[in-house]
Amino acid sequence: MIATSIFYRLRSHCMVRARGSSYALVFAPEDRSTVARDQAMATNPSDNRRMELLQDLTLSGLGVVLLRFIIAGFWIAHWWYKVGYRGMAATEAFFSRQSLPAWLAWFDVSFEIVVAVCLILGIYVRVLCLLSLPILFASVWIYRKNGFYFSSGGIELPIFWALAQIAQALLGPGTFRM
Repeated sequence: MIATSIFYRLRSHCMVRARGSSYALVFAPEDRSTVARDQAMATNPSDNRRMELLQDLTLSGLGVVLLRFIIAGFWIAHWWYKVGYRGMAATEAFFSRQSLPAWLAWFDVSFEIVVAVCLILGIYVRVLCLLSLPILFASVWIYRKNGFYFSSGGIELPIFWALAQIAQALLGPGTFRM
């Protein structure tokens, strides 16, 4: 059973306290003696690993995971638009109108779903965020004629999305990863 206690300071430190065969997740003010005592309670490597995982559960760590899930959601939505909503025939025709080969449409939708799944699982997050930037830069190039703002079909969303992916690449996968 996991018990949670929240103390007065917002900037708290996450610790694990062993209680019999269960662990208690405690958010407490940073107190070096308490941290040292709780770390001394970990007797085997699996306890140390559990403590490290639970210490990563900070608001900033959860923010990194939330950003990762949001970016994955964007990839899934755009994959579904190309495959499910419009269909691959329309996606191939769009790529052809842009003077791109039709096989690139198939590569694009395949890559988008791989990126989304890997982001959700937290696998190769930094590499995939950087490798998928050319797709976003290509969309900036294609939609540059529409202006900047999203409401007119402009480049606002792909630029913001690319910046979010660069931030994710710098932050790493965060907690909750495989």
